[in-house]
Amino acid sequence: WLSEMTATEQFWSAITSIIAPHQYLAGMRSVSSLNLMVKTSHPVVWPSEFSGIKVIVNRETPHHRDPGASPSFYDLLVSLGKGHQAILDLPDLGTELRYTPGTMIYICGKVLEHGVPRWGDGERIVIAHFVKDKVHDRQSIPRPEFPMDREFLIKVGAGKGGKPIRGKKGRKNASKVGNQGVRRW
Repeated sequence: WLSEMTATEQFWSAITSIIAPHQYLAGMRSVSSLNLMVKTSHPVVWPSEFSGIKVIVNRETPHHRDPGASPSFYDLLVSLGKGHQAILDLPDLGTELRYTPGTMIYICGKVLEHGVPRWGDGERIVIAHFVKDKVHDRQSIPRPEFPMDREFLIKVGAGKGGKPIRGKKGRKNASKVGNQGVRRW
């Protein structure tokens, strides 16, 4: 199963590298470190920067926070299946999100209480990706910083209102972004 999922996991990892670059780099450093520790004649290639993957099939998920994570780690929740109308409930935000097949949601699972109280008819499959803080602690890998809008804006070359950020001689100037009221995620 893990081998069959490798290309898909790499696609999801590419998305993580854009929205949470510090988490992605810390996760890849952890996976590389663990690979060096494994002594086996049949090595398993772990296809993700997340230290854990859980598959949930046709189950309600009680409201919870992820106790083993760091506040700055995102979980990746991928909703799959067929014909269901699942709802991801986020009581801390007072909202529910449609969680139908094909939906990907990144959530700070230690910070925000979350659960799936119902999904209606159909087959519900969720692949939940998470990072265990103790794995990084044991390897002395620092927790990633919280992702910031500024980092994303710099990557796409846009500032306030989608305008390019330019400094002297047309170079991108990251310092100007910080003065535009950018908020933390």
